[in-house]
Amino acid sequence: MHMATQHFTASDLNHVDIVQILLENGAESNIKSNNESKISPLGFASNRGHIDIVSRLLRYSADVNICDSNGVSPLYSASRGGHLEIVKLLIHSRANLKINVTGLNALHVASEFGHSDIVKLLLENGAAPNERTKDGNKTSPLYFSSKNGHLETARFLLQFGANVNEFTSTGRTALHVASENGSSAVAKLLLENGADPNVVSTCTHSFTPLYLSCMNGHMSNVEILINHGANINIAAAQCLSPLYVASQNGHTAIVDVLLKNKTDINRRCVNGNTALHAASERGHLRIVNSLLENGSDINLRSSFGCSALYYASCTGKDETVSHLIQHGADINLCNNMGCSPFHGAAAKGHLSVISILLTNGIDINLPCTLRKETGRRSVATSNAKLYNTYLEQKIDFVCCDWIFVDDIGFPVRLDSQVYHTQTM
Repeated sequence: MHMATQHFTASDLNHVDIVQILLENGAESNIKSNNESKISPLGFASNRGHIDIVSRLLRYSADVNICDSNGVSPLYSASRGGHLEIVKLLIHSRANLKINVTGLNALHVASEFGHSDIVKLLLENGAAPNERTKDGNKTSPLYFSSKNGHLETARFLLQFGANVNEFTSTGRTALHVASENGSSAVAKLLLENGADPNVVSTCTHSFTPLYLSCMNGHMSNVEILINHGANINIAAAQCLSPLYVASQNGHTAIVDVLLKNKTDINRRCVNGNTALHAASERGHLRIVNSLLENGSDINLRSSFGCSALYYASCTGKDETVSHLIQHGADINLCNNMGCSPFHGAAAKGHLSVISILLTNGIDINLPCTLRKETGRRSVATSNAKLYNTYLEQKIDFVCCDWIFVDDIGFPVRLDSQVYHTQTM
């Protein structure tokens, strides 16, 4: 076997005695592999955690800053792998702390993987706590540690002067990412060290840390943020409030906390919807009940004239439909295009909702003022069960003019002729 091949194999497999013999017999300590990686024996040993081989290679004048074809240095590899003693050896041999790989240096990668002892060592030896990555994201070590919930790593970075409110190029801070991912201990640490609880991201979504925690259901983070002064009514883009996204995503406990803290229950988003609209459309019954008990306007209509009952009817949420009716929802309230909850349920074929509406006295012949074309096969007349129900109720099909609607209940114009009962 060629001496160079033996050298790489022995370094990779931690055969210390063989490496020693090879070095004593003139093996080149800085030779690089013949494959695309162009890695050195020191790179192999640092990556694998073979401290005895690293020590011998350095003793035989191995270049401590030698990089492979991707720019990976031995210090970067050891820091990424959590090999503390090797990092100590490399630093003692004057390894360059600033060599970066695709924009990341040893401190970035140690922070990302939560190697707090290595982070502390790097900082003690002059690593810059606020140096951002050279890639497009411009990410700080603190952001990396916060993203992955590495509490001790974040603590060391803050102790050495990390900027707690530093933005990435994507417009987010460490508190944003800790809140988004549910890293409550890290979020608390950041807030205790001066993080702004109401910081708004500079990206197009314009969200706060509280908004992200509410959206993703991180109850502990929500409580911590509120306790540290987070404004519960700051909305994100499209005027979406924390209450709205928590209601939309079914996070009941978070909704209750927001209501307890007197959030604006009837706040509208850009299309005029409230939290009640969002919860009703998704069928989150417990949230619907909490909102109603705390004063949500049950008949408030969106910019398109749609009520909570209309949304629940269009999406077939029969339990929610019943609950809204029991609490006084106007069963015949139409949207701006003249469509009632009955029209919406019929167009989507939700028989159980239709039965509930009929039982509760909806005006079955309420005209749809839109009067646009129906589909070639009306949903109402192509569903046998629905058709029989309509016949039993003596519904005037000519009056109703059945139409298709999209996923949120808005009519879709189709090029076709009108179909009524006489076409059956």
